[in-house]
Amino acid sequence: MSKLFLNRILIISLFLSNGVLLYMIFWNKPEHPEPRLPKELIIKTLHFDKNQVHAYNQSIEGHKNLIHRNQDEQLRLRKALYTSLGGSPDSVYLDSIRTRIIELYDEIEQKHLQHFLEIKEICHENQLTYYRDFTKMIPTLFFSPTHRGNNKPK
Repeated sequence: MSKLFLNRILIISLFLSNGVLLYMIFWNKPEHPEPRLPKELIIKTLHFDKNQVHAYNQSIEGHKNLIHRNQDEQLRLRKALYTSLGGSPDSVYLDSIRTRIIELYDEIEQKHLQHFLEIKEICHENQLTYYRDFTKMIPTLFFSPTHRGNNKPK
């Protein structure tokens, strides 16, 4: 076999492999479900009617406001805590700030729990089986690394 023949075979095989790769990249994409907001998913999963959607929206707004106020206070306290390290911080003062930050984290968890109990209260009796199924989804919907930052104020 001559070098010219081998070069032609190599060039043809490179063109074919590039063609296969281009096909796989552009025309053979797997179907990805459209990402949905947890709010929409909850409304659909629990089969809420219009009145329930309205009550749920009010619950969400109240919950967001409480959480954001709590997070703002946590941020203010953390800034105070770490800013005080520049001087000669009083250990009692530092402990009181740390204790308050821990209390705020606990309050956030209590508020999250209360919010999900409010959702249960919105449900009609015939929707409680949907709610029980929904509770199994809560950890992946709201407390996964991909969810962080999705509920920032607008």
